[in-house]
Amino acid sequence: MKTQAARATKRPTHRSEGGRARLERDALRFLASYEVQLIDFARELVATPSPNPPGDERDVIALSRERLAALGYKNLKSVAIEAARPNLVGEIVGGSPGRVLMLNGHLDTKPAGDRTEWETDPYDPVLRDGHLYGLGAADMKGGVAAMVYAGAALGQLDVPAGSLKIGLTADEAKNSHRTPFLLANQQE
Repeated sequence: MKTQAARATKRPTHRSEGGRARLERDALRFLASYEVQLIDFARELVATPSPNPPGDERDVIALSRERLAALGYKNLKSVAIEAARPNLVGEIVGGSPGRVLMLNGHLDTKPAGDRTEWETDPYDPVLRDGHLYGLGAADMKGGVAAMVYAGAALGQLDVPAGSLKIGLTADEAKNSHRTPFLLANQQE
Protein backbone atom coordinates (compact mmCIF):
# COMPACT_ATOMS: atom_id res chain seq x y z
CA MET A 1 0.00 0.00 0.00
CA LYS A 2 1.32 3.41 -1.00
CA THR A 3 1.62 6.06 1.64
CA GLN A 4 -0.17 9.34 1.28
CA ALA A 5 3.19 11.13 0.95
CA ALA A 6 4.26 8.79 -1.84
CA ARG A 7 1.00 9.42 -3.71
CA ALA A 8 1.38 13.19 -3.24
CA THR A 9 4.84 13.20 -4.76
CA LYS A 10 3.80 11.20 -7.79
CA ARG A 11 2.26 13.41 -10.37
CA PRO A 12 1.55 12.84 -14.02
CA THR A 13 4.18 14.06 -16.39
CA HIS A 14 3.52 15.51 -19.78
CA ARG A 15 6.93 14.65 -21.11
CA SER A 16 9.02 11.57 -20.85
CA GLU A 17 12.34 11.71 -19.03
CA GLY A 18 13.93 11.61 -22.49
CA GLY A 19 11.87 14.64 -23.48
CA ARG A 20 13.05 16.55 -20.43
CA ALA A 21 16.63 15.61 -21.13
CA ARG A 22 16.21 16.88 -24.68
CA LEU A 23 14.74 20.17 -23.46
CA GLU A 24 17.59 20.60 -20.99
CA ARG A 25 20.19 19.76 -23.63
CA ASP A 26 18.63 22.21 -26.10
CA ALA A 27 18.47 24.98 -23.48
CA LEU A 28 22.13 24.44 -22.60
CA ARG A 29 23.07 24.54 -26.29
CA PHE A 30 21.20 27.82 -26.69
CA LEU A 31 22.98 29.30 -23.66
CA ALA A 32 26.37 28.10 -24.91
CA SER A 33 25.73 29.66 -28.31
CA TYR A 34 24.80 32.98 -26.65
CA GLU A 35 27.55 32.97 -24.00
CA VAL A 36 29.37 35.98 -25.45
CA GLN A 37 26.15 38.00 -25.77
CA LEU A 38 25.12 37.08 -22.21
CA ILE A 39 28.47 38.22 -20.81
CA ASP A 40 28.36 41.39 -22.93
CA PHE A 41 24.88 42.14 -21.57
CA ALA A 42 26.10 41.65 -17.99
CA ARG A 43 28.98 44.03 -18.75
CA GLU A 44 26.59 46.61 -20.24
CA LEU A 45 24.42 46.41 -17.12
CA VAL A 46 27.44 46.95 -14.85
CA ALA A 47 28.62 49.85 -17.03
CA THR A 48 25.24 51.56 -16.63
CA PRO A 49 25.27 53.31 -13.25
CA SER A 50 22.23 52.78 -11.02
CA PRO A 51 23.39 53.62 -7.47
CA ASN A 52 20.82 53.79 -4.72
CA PRO A 53 20.86 56.32 -3.22
CA PRO A 54 20.12 58.51 -5.02
CA GLY A 55 18.17 56.02 -7.14
CA ASP A 56 17.54 56.32 -10.86
CA GLU A 57 17.19 53.09 -12.82
CA ARG A 58 15.78 54.56 -16.04
CA ASP A 59 18.90 53.93 -18.15
CA VAL A 60 19.48 50.38 -16.94
CA ILE A 61 15.77 49.54 -17.40
CA ALA A 62 15.85 51.00 -20.94
CA LEU A 63 18.88 48.83 -21.74
CA SER A 64 17.09 45.79 -20.31
CA ARG A 65 13.89 46.53 -22.22
CA GLU A 66 15.83 46.61 -25.51
CA ARG A 67 17.48 43.27 -24.75
CA LEU A 68 14.27 41.55 -23.64
CA ALA A 69 12.52 42.71 -26.82
CA ALA A 70 15.42 41.53 -29.00
CA LEU A 71 15.33 38.12 -27.30
CA GLY A 72 11.63 37.61 -27.95
CA TYR A 73 10.07 38.52 -24.62
CA LYS A 74 6.42 39.53 -24.93
CA ASN A 75 4.09 41.74 -22.92
CA LEU A 76 6.84 44.15 -21.85
CA LYS A 77 5.42 46.46 -19.23
CA SER A 78 6.91 49.18 -17.04
CA VAL A 79 5.36 50.13 -13.73
CA ALA A 80 6.67 52.85 -11.46
CA ILE A 81 5.80 54.68 -8.29
CA GLU A 82 8.23 57.41 -9.37
CA ALA A 83 9.35 58.08 -12.95
CA ALA A 84 13.04 57.67 -12.07
CA ARG A 85 12.39 54.30 -10.39
CA PRO A 86 10.77 52.06 -13.04
CA ASN A 87 10.26 48.32 -12.82
CA LEU A 88 10.05 46.13 -15.91
CA VAL A 89 8.25 42.86 -16.58
CA GLY A 90 8.63 40.67 -19.64
CA GLU A 91 7.20 37.26 -20.44
CA ILE A 92 8.12 34.13 -22.34
CA VAL A 93 4.83 32.45 -23.20
CA GLY A 94 4.40 28.70 -23.66
CA GLY A 95 2.15 27.02 -26.21
CA SER A 96 -0.94 27.18 -23.99
CA PRO A 97 -1.99 28.67 -20.65
CA GLY A 98 -0.59 27.08 -17.54
CA ARG A 99 1.50 27.80 -14.50
CA VAL A 100 3.56 30.98 -14.25
CA LEU A 101 7.08 31.12 -12.85
CA MET A 102 8.39 34.58 -12.06
CA LEU A 103 12.07 35.34 -11.63
CA ASN A 104 12.85 38.63 -9.95
CA GLY A 105 16.07 40.61 -9.97
CA HIS A 106 17.00 44.13 -8.99
CA LEU A 107 19.01 46.56 -11.07
CA ASP A 108 20.00 49.13 -8.48
CA THR A 109 23.31 48.93 -6.64
CA LYS A 110 24.84 50.37 -3.54
CA PRO A 111 26.81 53.58 -4.20
CA ALA A 112 30.38 53.06 -5.37
CA GLY A 113 31.78 54.76 -2.28
CA ASP A 114 35.41 55.89 -2.40
CA ARG A 115 36.38 55.05 -5.97
CA THR A 116 40.08 55.17 -5.10
CA GLU A 117 39.50 52.01 -3.04
CA TRP A 118 38.52 50.05 -6.15
CA GLU A 119 41.12 48.01 -8.05
CA THR A 120 39.25 48.88 -11.24
CA ASP A 121 36.67 51.54 -12.04
CA PRO A 122 33.35 50.25 -10.64
CA TYR A 123 31.57 51.14 -13.90
CA ASP A 124 34.21 49.66 -16.21
CA PRO A 125 33.46 45.94 -16.01
CA VAL A 126 36.52 43.72 -16.17
CA LEU A 127 36.48 40.04 -17.05
CA ARG A 128 39.43 38.34 -15.40
CA ASP A 129 40.04 34.61 -14.89
CA GLY A 130 36.42 33.86 -15.75
CA HIS A 131 35.02 36.36 -13.21
CA LEU A 132 33.25 39.64 -13.90
CA TYR A 133 34.31 42.56 -11.71
CA GLY A 134 32.44 45.83 -11.34
CA LEU A 135 29.74 47.42 -9.21
CA GLY A 136 26.70 45.17 -9.21
CA ALA A 137 28.33 42.30 -11.11
CA ALA A 138 27.54 39.79 -8.35
CA ASP A 139 24.58 41.62 -6.76
CA MET A 140 22.83 41.30 -9.07
CA LYS A 141 23.40 42.50 -12.60
CA GLY A 142 25.22 39.29 -13.58
CA GLY A 143 22.30 37.29 -12.20
CA VAL A 144 19.82 39.43 -14.11
CA ALA A 145 21.72 38.79 -17.36
CA ALA A 146 21.66 35.04 -16.64
CA MET A 147 17.91 35.09 -15.90
CA VAL A 148 17.14 37.06 -19.06
CA TYR A 149 19.07 34.62 -21.26
CA ALA A 150 17.70 31.55 -19.46
CA GLY A 151 14.21 32.82 -20.24
CA ALA A 152 15.20 33.43 -23.85
CA ALA A 153 16.45 29.82 -24.02
CA LEU A 154 13.02 28.63 -22.87
CA GLY A 155 11.46 30.79 -25.57
CA GLN A 156 13.41 28.83 -28.19
CA LEU A 157 12.14 25.48 -26.93
CA ASP A 158 8.91 23.62 -27.42
CA VAL A 159 7.45 24.50 -24.02
CA PRO A 160 3.89 23.25 -24.12
CA ALA A 161 2.22 25.28 -21.39
CA GLY A 162 2.71 28.08 -18.91
CA SER A 163 4.93 31.10 -18.96
CA LEU A 164 8.03 32.59 -17.44
CA LYS A 165 7.95 36.19 -16.27
CA ILE A 166 11.04 38.23 -15.56
CA GLY A 167 10.61 41.08 -13.09
CA LEU A 168 13.41 43.66 -13.03
CA THR A 169 13.02 45.96 -10.09
CA ALA A 170 14.27 49.22 -8.66
CA ASP A 171 15.10 50.09 -5.07
CA GLU A 172 16.20 46.75 -3.60
CA ALA A 173 19.50 48.12 -2.34
CA LYS A 174 17.85 50.59 0.05
CA ASN A 175 14.11 50.22 0.74
CA SER A 176 12.67 47.44 -1.42
CA HIS A 177 9.38 49.30 -1.86
CA ARG A 178 9.16 48.70 -5.61
CA THR A 179 8.98 44.89 -5.72
CA PRO A 180 5.69 44.65 -3.80
CA PHE A 181 4.34 47.46 -6.01
CA LEU A 182 5.41 45.56 -9.13
CA LEU A 183 3.76 42.34 -7.96
CA ALA A 184 0.58 44.15 -6.94
CA ASN A 185 0.30 45.63 -10.44
CA GLN A 186 0.57 42.34 -12.34
CA GLN A 187 -2.43 41.09 -14.24
CA GLU A 188 -3.17 37.39 -13.96
